Amino acid sequence: MKFRLATGQDHADWESFVSRFAHAQFSHSFRMKALYEDVYKYRTAYWIGEDANVIRGVCPLVYVHSIMHLNKTFLINLPMVTSAGLLAADSAVRTAFFHHLKSVSVEENAVVQLRSRVENALDNVTSYSGYVSFILSLKNETRDDYWSALSSRNRGKIRKSRSAGTLVQFGGHDYLDDFYHLHIRRNTELSTPVYPKAFFAAILEAFPDAEIVLARNGGHPVAGMLNVGYNGVMNYLFGSSDSRFYDSYPNNHLFHEFIERSRDNGYQRIDFGRTPLGAGTYRFKAQWRADEVPLLYQYLGKGAEKYADFSIQRVQDSLLFKLFSRFWSGYLPRRFVEKLGPSLIKRMPLA
Repeated sequence: MKFRLATGQDHADWESFVSRFAHAQFSHSFRMKALYEDVYKYRTAYWIGEDANVIRGVCPLVYVHSIMHLNKTFLINLPMVTSAGLLAADSAVRTAFFHHLKSVSVEENAVVQLRSRVENALDNVTSYSGYVSFILSLKNETRDDYWSALSSRNRGKIRKSRSAGTLVQFGGHDYLDDFYHLHIRRNTELSTPVYPKAFFAAILEAFPDAEIVLARNGGHPVAGMLNVGYNGVMNYLFGSSDSRFYDSYPNNHLFHEFIERSRDNGYQRIDFGRTPLGAGTYRFKAQWRADEVPLLYQYLGKGAEKYADFSIQRVQDSLLFKLFSRFWSGYLPRRFVEKLGPSLIKRMPLA
Protein backbone atom coordinates (compact mmCIF):
# COMPACT_ATOMS: atom_id res chain seq x y z
CA MET A 1 0.00 0.00 0.00
CA LYS A 2 1.39 3.39 -1.03
CA PHE A 3 0.19 6.76 0.25
CA ARG A 4 0.31 10.07 -1.54
CA LEU A 5 -1.34 13.48 -1.45
CA ALA A 6 -4.13 14.06 -3.94
CA THR A 7 -3.87 16.74 -6.61
CA GLY A 8 -6.52 18.38 -8.75
CA GLN A 9 -6.03 15.61 -11.31
CA ASP A 10 -7.38 13.10 -8.79
CA HIS A 11 -10.77 14.83 -8.48
CA ALA A 12 -12.76 12.44 -10.65
CA ASP A 13 -11.11 9.27 -9.30
CA TRP A 14 -11.56 10.45 -5.71
CA GLU A 15 -15.27 11.13 -6.27
CA SER A 16 -15.70 7.77 -8.00
CA PHE A 17 -14.14 5.97 -5.02
CA VAL A 18 -16.27 7.87 -2.50
CA SER A 19 -19.44 7.04 -4.44
CA ARG A 20 -18.91 3.32 -3.69
CA PHE A 21 -19.74 3.83 0.00
CA ALA A 22 -23.36 3.96 1.11
CA HIS A 23 -22.33 5.86 4.24
CA ALA A 24 -20.14 8.42 2.42
CA GLN A 25 -20.99 11.98 3.38
CA PHE A 26 -20.82 15.30 1.56
CA SER A 27 -17.74 16.04 3.68
CA HIS A 28 -15.87 13.29 1.81
CA SER A 29 -16.40 15.05 -1.51
CA PHE A 30 -13.29 16.45 -3.18
CA ARG A 31 -15.22 19.69 -3.61
CA MET A 32 -14.57 20.49 0.06
CA LYS A 33 -10.81 20.74 -0.59
CA ALA A 34 -11.06 23.90 -2.67
CA LEU A 35 -13.60 25.33 -0.27
CA TYR A 36 -11.20 25.07 2.68
CA GLU A 37 -8.29 26.41 0.69
CA ASP A 38 -10.13 29.30 -0.94
CA VAL A 39 -12.25 30.56 1.95
CA TYR A 40 -10.06 29.84 4.99
CA LYS A 41 -6.67 29.66 3.28
CA TYR A 42 -6.14 26.37 5.09
CA ARG A 43 -3.40 23.99 4.11
CA THR A 44 -4.99 20.65 3.25
CA ALA A 45 -3.69 17.07 3.08
CA TYR A 46 -6.04 14.86 1.09
CA TRP A 47 -4.41 11.45 1.46
CA ILE A 48 -4.90 8.62 -1.01
CA GLY A 49 -3.95 5.02 -0.26
CA GLU A 50 -3.48 3.01 -3.44
CA ASP A 51 -2.34 -0.37 -4.64
CA ALA A 52 -1.13 -0.80 -8.23
CA ASN A 53 -2.39 2.75 -8.96
CA VAL A 54 -5.90 1.85 -7.82
CA ILE A 55 -7.41 3.90 -4.99
CA ARG A 56 -8.12 1.74 -1.96
CA GLY A 57 -8.72 4.40 0.66
CA VAL A 58 -9.01 8.15 1.19
CA CYS A 59 -8.70 10.43 4.20
CA PRO A 60 -9.08 14.22 3.84
CA LEU A 61 -7.25 16.30 6.47
CA VAL A 62 -6.97 20.02 7.14
CA TYR A 63 -4.23 21.78 9.11
CA VAL A 64 -5.62 23.85 11.99
CA HIS A 65 -3.32 25.80 14.31
CA SER A 66 -5.24 25.97 17.56
CA ILE A 67 -5.63 29.31 19.30
CA MET A 68 -6.64 27.33 22.39
CA HIS A 69 -3.43 25.26 22.56
CA LEU A 70 -0.57 27.72 22.03
CA ASN A 71 -0.73 27.30 18.25
CA LYS A 72 -0.59 23.48 18.42
CA THR A 73 -1.08 21.90 15.00
CA PHE A 74 -4.11 19.70 14.48
CA LEU A 75 -4.81 17.66 11.35
CA ILE A 76 -8.59 17.53 11.37
CA ASN A 77 -10.94 15.38 9.36
CA LEU A 78 -12.74 17.73 8.87
CA PRO A 79 -13.25 21.16 10.46
CA MET A 80 -16.65 22.91 10.28
CA VAL A 81 -18.52 19.64 9.66
CA THR A 82 -20.10 17.04 11.93
CA SER A 83 -18.14 14.01 10.74
CA ALA A 84 -16.12 12.51 7.93
CA GLY A 85 -13.68 9.77 8.89
CA LEU A 86 -11.51 7.79 6.52
CA LEU A 87 -12.98 5.59 3.82
CA ALA A 88 -11.24 2.26 3.27
CA ALA A 89 -11.97 -0.61 0.89
CA ASP A 90 -11.37 -3.23 3.61
CA SER A 91 -9.92 -3.78 7.07
CA ALA A 92 -6.37 -4.22 5.75
CA VAL A 93 -6.50 -0.80 4.13
CA ARG A 94 -7.94 0.68 7.32
CA THR A 95 -5.04 -0.76 9.34
CA ALA A 96 -2.49 0.53 6.85
CA PHE A 97 -4.06 3.99 7.01
CA PHE A 98 -3.93 3.89 10.80
CA HIS A 99 -0.16 3.37 10.75
CA HIS A 100 0.27 6.00 8.05
CA LEU A 101 -1.66 8.63 10.01
CA LYS A 102 0.38 7.86 13.12
CA SER A 103 3.57 8.48 11.15
CA VAL A 104 2.14 11.72 9.74
CA SER A 105 1.35 12.94 13.25
CA VAL A 106 4.98 12.36 14.25
CA GLU A 107 6.44 13.97 11.12
CA GLU A 108 4.22 17.05 11.47
CA ASN A 109 4.36 17.18 15.30
CA ALA A 110 0.58 17.32 15.09
CA VAL A 111 -2.47 15.68 16.58
CA VAL A 112 -4.72 13.93 14.06
CA GLN A 113 -8.42 14.31 14.83
CA LEU A 114 -10.76 11.99 12.92
CA ARG A 115 -14.46 12.80 13.17
CA SER A 116 -15.82 9.32 12.72
CA ARG A 117 -19.02 7.37 12.91
CA VAL A 118 -18.98 3.81 14.13
CA GLU A 119 -18.86 2.37 10.61
CA ASN A 120 -15.57 4.10 9.72
CA ALA A 121 -13.94 4.43 13.15
CA LEU A 122 -10.54 2.97 13.94
CA ASP A 123 -10.18 0.30 16.60
CA ASN A 124 -8.23 0.87 19.84
CA VAL A 125 -7.77 4.60 19.28
CA THR A 126 -8.19 7.33 21.89
CA SER A 127 -11.71 8.67 21.39
CA TYR A 128 -14.13 11.25 22.75
CA SER A 129 -17.76 10.10 22.62
CA GLY A 130 -19.66 13.10 23.96
CA TYR A 131 -21.31 13.93 20.63
CA VAL A 132 -24.12 12.28 18.70
CA SER A 133 -25.99 12.88 15.50
CA PHE A 134 -29.68 12.26 14.94
CA ILE A 135 -30.61 10.41 11.74
CA LEU A 136 -34.24 10.47 10.62
CA SER A 137 -35.41 7.80 8.18
CA LEU A 138 -37.93 9.07 5.62
CA LYS A 139 -38.64 5.85 3.75
CA ASN A 140 -41.52 4.14 5.48
CA GLU A 141 -44.00 6.81 6.51
CA THR A 142 -46.43 9.11 4.75
CA ARG A 143 -46.65 12.79 5.61
CA ASP A 144 -49.86 12.20 7.60
CA ASP A 145 -48.41 9.23 9.47
CA TYR A 146 -45.36 11.24 10.50
CA TRP A 147 -47.46 14.19 11.65
CA SER A 148 -49.68 11.94 13.75
CA ALA A 149 -46.66 10.28 15.36
CA LEU A 150 -45.17 13.58 16.58
CA SER A 151 -45.91 14.50 20.17
CA SER A 152 -49.02 16.59 20.75
CA ARG A 153 -46.76 19.22 22.33
CA ASN A 154 -44.65 19.52 19.19
CA ARG A 155 -47.69 19.64 16.91
CA GLY A 156 -49.14 22.37 19.11
CA LYS A 157 -45.99 24.48 18.74
CA ILE A 158 -46.06 24.10 14.95
CA ARG A 159 -49.73 25.15 14.86
CA LYS A 160 -48.97 28.14 17.08
CA SER A 161 -46.18 29.24 14.73
CA ARG A 162 -48.53 29.03 11.76
CA SER A 163 -51.21 30.97 13.64
CA ALA A 164 -48.65 33.67 14.44
CA GLY A 165 -48.18 34.19 10.70
CA THR A 166 -44.80 32.48 10.32
CA LEU A 167 -44.02 31.40 6.76
CA VAL A 168 -41.26 28.99 5.74
CA GLN A 169 -39.46 29.57 2.43
CA PHE A 170 -36.69 27.76 0.55
CA GLY A 171 -33.99 29.44 -1.51
CA GLY A 172 -30.31 29.85 -2.21
CA HIS A 173 -27.94 32.77 -2.60
CA ASP A 174 -30.91 35.16 -2.56
CA TYR A 175 -31.52 34.25 1.10
CA LEU A 176 -27.89 34.39 2.20
CA ASP A 177 -27.91 37.95 3.59
CA ASP A 178 -30.95 37.27 5.77
CA PHE A 179 -29.52 33.99 6.99
CA TYR A 180 -26.17 35.57 7.79
CA HIS A 181 -27.87 38.33 9.78
CA LEU A 182 -29.50 35.65 11.93
CA HIS A 183 -26.18 33.80 12.23
CA ILE A 184 -24.37 36.88 13.54
CA ARG A 185 -27.16 37.74 15.97
CA ARG A 186 -27.43 34.26 17.48
CA ASN A 187 -23.70 33.51 17.63
CA THR A 188 -23.10 36.82 19.36
CA GLU A 189 -25.72 35.90 21.96
CA LEU A 190 -23.95 32.55 22.44
CA SER A 191 -20.51 34.21 22.57
CA THR A 192 -19.45 32.05 19.64
CA PRO A 193 -17.31 33.47 16.81
CA VAL A 194 -19.17 33.76 13.53
CA TYR A 195 -18.30 31.93 10.34
CA PRO A 196 -17.44 34.01 7.27
CA LYS A 197 -20.31 34.62 4.89
CA ALA A 198 -18.03 33.44 2.10
CA PHE A 199 -18.03 29.96 3.67
CA PHE A 200 -21.80 29.67 3.38
CA ALA A 201 -21.72 31.11 -0.14
CA ALA A 202 -19.06 28.58 -1.16
CA ILE A 203 -21.18 25.66 0.12
CA LEU A 204 -24.14 26.89 -1.91
CA GLU A 205 -21.88 27.17 -4.95
CA ALA A 206 -20.11 23.81 -4.54
CA PHE A 207 -23.14 21.60 -3.93
CA PRO A 208 -26.12 21.76 -6.32
CA ASP A 209 -28.48 20.42 -3.64
CA ALA A 210 -27.53 22.97 -0.98
CA GLU A 211 -30.21 25.41 0.12
CA ILE A 212 -31.19 27.94 2.75
CA VAL A 213 -34.49 27.63 4.59
CA LEU A 214 -35.96 30.73 6.24
CA ALA A 215 -38.89 31.23 8.58
CA ARG A 216 -40.31 34.74 8.30
CA ASN A 217 -42.74 36.61 10.46
CA GLY A 218 -44.15 39.87 9.17
CA GLY A 219 -41.57 39.68 6.40
CA HIS A 220 -38.67 39.53 8.86
CA PRO A 221 -36.39 36.46 9.04
CA VAL A 222 -36.78 34.86 12.47
CA ALA A 223 -35.12 31.45 11.96
CA GLY A 224 -33.03 29.81 9.28
CA MET A 225 -30.89 26.84 8.32
CA LEU A 226 -28.32 25.90 5.70
CA ASN A 227 -28.56 22.32 4.38
CA VAL A 228 -26.78 20.12 1.85
CA GLY A 229 -28.25 17.13 0.04
CA TYR A 230 -25.78 14.38 -0.84
CA ASN A 231 -25.87 10.62 -1.44
CA GLY A 232 -29.56 10.33 -0.58
CA VAL A 233 -29.15 12.22 2.71
CA MET A 234 -30.20 15.77 3.51
CA ASN A 235 -27.69 17.24 5.95
CA TYR A 236 -28.55 20.04 8.36
CA LEU A 237 -25.33 22.06 8.66
CA PHE A 238 -26.00 25.39 10.34
CA GLY A 239 -28.99 26.97 12.00
CA SER A 240 -29.73 30.31 13.67
CA SER A 241 -32.77 32.09 15.01
CA ASP A 242 -33.91 35.35 16.58
CA SER A 243 -34.51 34.76 20.28
CA ARG A 244 -37.09 37.58 20.40
CA PHE A 245 -39.51 35.31 18.52
CA TYR A 246 -39.04 32.09 20.49
CA ASP A 247 -42.55 32.31 21.96
CA SER A 248 -44.01 31.72 18.49
CA TYR A 249 -41.87 28.58 17.94
CA PRO A 250 -40.45 29.33 14.48
CA ASN A 251 -37.80 26.61 14.85
CA ASN A 252 -40.42 23.88 15.26
CA HIS A 253 -42.23 25.15 12.18
CA LEU A 254 -38.96 25.44 10.25
CA PHE A 255 -37.85 21.88 11.06
CA HIS A 256 -41.23 20.40 10.24
CA GLU A 257 -41.35 22.01 6.79
CA PHE A 258 -37.71 21.08 6.20
CA ILE A 259 -38.46 17.42 7.00
CA GLU A 260 -41.48 17.32 4.71
CA ARG A 261 -39.65 18.99 1.84
CA SER A 262 -36.79 16.50 2.17
CA ARG A 263 -39.31 13.65 2.03
CA ASP A 264 -41.07 15.15 -1.01
CA ASN A 265 -37.73 15.55 -2.80
CA GLY A 266 -36.92 11.86 -2.42
CA TYR A 267 -34.27 11.89 0.27
CA GLN A 268 -34.00 8.69 2.28
CA ARG A 269 -32.63 10.20 5.48
CA ILE A 270 -31.97 13.47 7.28
CA ASP A 271 -28.80 14.01 9.31
CA PHE A 272 -29.47 16.64 11.98
CA GLY A 273 -25.76 17.28 12.60
CA ARG A 274 -23.48 17.20 15.62
CA THR A 275 -25.12 17.52 19.02
CA PRO A 276 -23.41 17.49 22.44
CA LEU A 277 -25.03 15.04 24.81
CA GLY A 278 -27.37 16.80 27.23
CA ALA A 279 -27.43 20.12 25.37
CA GLY A 280 -30.64 22.02 24.64
CA THR A 281 -30.21 21.20 20.96
CA TYR A 282 -30.10 17.51 21.94
CA ARG A 283 -33.58 17.72 23.44
CA PHE A 284 -34.89 19.73 20.50
CA LYS A 285 -33.62 17.28 17.87
CA ALA A 286 -34.72 14.21 19.82
CA GLN A 287 -38.38 15.21 19.54
CA TRP A 288 -38.44 14.55 15.76
CA ARG A 289 -38.30 10.77 16.26
CA ALA A 290 -34.84 10.42 14.78
CA ASP A 291 -32.37 7.70 15.74
CA GLU A 292 -29.44 8.71 17.90
CA VAL A 293 -26.12 7.81 16.25
CA PRO A 294 -22.88 8.07 18.26
CA LEU A 295 -19.97 10.10 16.94
CA LEU A 296 -16.38 9.26 17.84
CA TYR A 297 -13.82 12.02 17.69
CA GLN A 298 -10.63 9.98 17.50
CA TYR A 299 -7.13 11.29 18.23
CA LEU A 300 -3.70 10.09 17.09
CA GLY A 301 -0.35 11.54 18.10
CA LYS A 302 1.55 12.75 21.11
CA GLY A 303 -0.77 13.90 23.88
CA ALA A 304 -3.85 12.38 22.24
CA GLU A 305 -5.44 11.56 25.59
CA LYS A 306 -5.18 15.17 26.76
CA TYR A 307 -6.70 16.62 23.61
CA ALA A 308 -9.49 14.04 23.46
CA ASP A 309 -10.70 15.36 26.82
CA PHE A 310 -11.05 18.86 25.34
CA SER A 311 -14.79 19.12 24.65
CA ILE A 312 -17.17 21.96 23.82
CA GLN A 313 -18.76 21.65 27.25
CA ARG A 314 -15.39 21.84 28.97
CA VAL A 315 -14.53 25.00 27.03
CA GLN A 316 -17.84 26.63 27.95
CA ASP A 317 -17.34 25.80 31.63
CA SER A 318 -13.89 27.38 31.77
CA LEU A 319 -13.24 30.76 33.41
CA LEU A 320 -11.45 31.99 30.29
CA PHE A 321 -14.53 31.33 28.15
CA LYS A 322 -16.81 33.07 30.64
CA LEU A 323 -14.61 36.17 30.53
CA PHE A 324 -14.48 35.98 26.75
CA SER A 325 -18.27 35.56 26.63
CA ARG A 326 -18.90 38.72 28.62
CA PHE A 327 -16.56 40.71 26.40
CA TRP A 328 -17.71 39.21 23.08
CA SER A 329 -21.47 39.53 23.55
CA GLY A 330 -21.51 42.60 25.75
CA TYR A 331 -18.99 45.07 24.40
CA LEU A 332 -17.93 44.38 20.82
CA PRO A 333 -19.82 46.23 18.06
CA ARG A 334 -21.22 44.04 15.30
CA ARG A 335 -18.62 45.20 12.76
CA PHE A 336 -15.85 43.79 14.96
CA VAL A 337 -17.76 40.57 15.63
CA GLU A 338 -18.16 40.08 11.89
CA LYS A 339 -14.52 40.89 11.19
CA LEU A 340 -12.81 39.03 14.04
CA GLY A 341 -15.08 35.98 14.23
CA PRO A 342 -13.89 34.19 11.07
CA SER A 343 -10.25 34.63 12.12
CA LEU A 344 -10.99 32.99 15.47
CA ILE A 345 -13.25 30.18 14.25
CA LYS A 346 -10.66 28.96 11.74
CA ARG A 347 -8.26 28.30 14.63
CA MET A 348 -10.67 26.39 16.86
CA PRO A 349 -10.19 22.62 16.56
CA LEU A 350 -13.72 21.92 17.82
CA ALA A 351 -15.45 24.09 15.20
